[in-house]
Amino acid sequence: MTYMPVVVIVDDDVTLLSSLARSTKGRFELKTFSSPENALNWLAENHFDVDAIISDLAMPEMDGISFFTETLQIAPSIPRILLSGRVTDDAMRDAINQAKVARVLMKPASVNTIQKIIDSVLNARSIFAEQHSICTSLVRNAIDKGDFDVALQERFDASSKKATGFEALCRFPELQSKLCLEDIIGACEGHPCIHLILEKVVQRVLSKAGLLRGQFGVDLDLSINVSPFSLTKTALLSRLLDIQSQLKSAGIRLEIEVTERDVLVHSPIFAQNVGKLRDAGIVVLMDDFGIGNNSIQLIDANLFDGIKIDKSIISKAREKEISRSFVKWVVESAHQQGMKVVAEGVEDFETSEMLSDIGVDEIQGYFLHSPVPIDSYLDTGNSSFAVKQ
Repeated sequence: MTYMPVVVIVDDDVTLLSSLARSTKGRFELKTFSSPENALNWLAENHFDVDAIISDLAMPEMDGISFFTETLQIAPSIPRILLSGRVTDDAMRDAINQAKVARVLMKPASVNTIQKIIDSVLNARSIFAEQHSICTSLVRNAIDKGDFDVALQERFDASSKKATGFEALCRFPELQSKLCLEDIIGACEGHPCIHLILEKVVQRVLSKAGLLRGQFGVDLDLSINVSPFSLTKTALLSRLLDIQSQLKSAGIRLEIEVTERDVLVHSPIFAQNVGKLRDAGIVVLMDDFGIGNNSIQLIDANLFDGIKIDKSIISKAREKEISRSFVKWVVESAHQQGMKVVAEGVEDFETSEMLSDIGVDEIQGYFLHSPVPIDSYLDTGNSSFAVKQ
């Protein structure tokens, strides 16, 4: 299943709507409305699935600026594109200041021009790292030319040091020679490209599911990273339930890891969708615990089945009493809520033993098992069921 950006367009020119729907098929999922009121009603129920909104300025039922002002109450963060004829400076200021319009496109505009503007707005979120500009088009190009792989890193029971499962991690071999993986992923957060990365990871894992189960010889847990942005999308929820079913038939239990740093973790639709996943038997873990502003609050929110303590905290716990005390408190608090605790970034035997003594349930890190490309993992039988001291 390929996830396309969902774009709402409102225009009383039904010919334009029909032409756009035909020409953008397979590129965008276009939701067309000739009535602004109908569009507002639809957005009220479905705005979490929308990536951009386009509206004509001059419409008999409601003008475009008034329409966009209404959408601000429903979905303030969605980019807005205004289609307009010649407008006065005052009207332009109203569009930008009152309706928070991201782009104004003069009519008549060709279908090709509208497509380019949509792409431009969707790709507008970019960051800079090592003097390189990272944008979603760069990531999409890497995927299209095959610069993408999945690596597996095993997790272990903290006491027995027996492998319990693994995490599937995306890799961009060529792109990562120039840019940091965290920056690459960060550029895609809040953009449909993050759904594409998830789908590519899932496809690779599903194609190897039977072999992975045979490698372990027992039922195991597979965790994949899912953006909070993805978890606000209805289509992604259905896809995750489908993935769970396919993995379950291969003897693999699905877990998803969700970073707590995104403000979307406080949204009602996020809580609703996470609840549906948990009701279906999918384990949901809070990733990178301890480095964001939401960590402590979310322990008591009953949203997650477990937490993964960030490696930056684990690396300090052996040497610093305050960090060690924080880990102890986290373990006790999580266990009181019925949550399991996983420690990331375990780099030596002494740290693994300390975490076991504290009561951490599972551990993960380079000391135990380095991420291995999925094909190499299967070819070499590279699964670690015990760690040498």
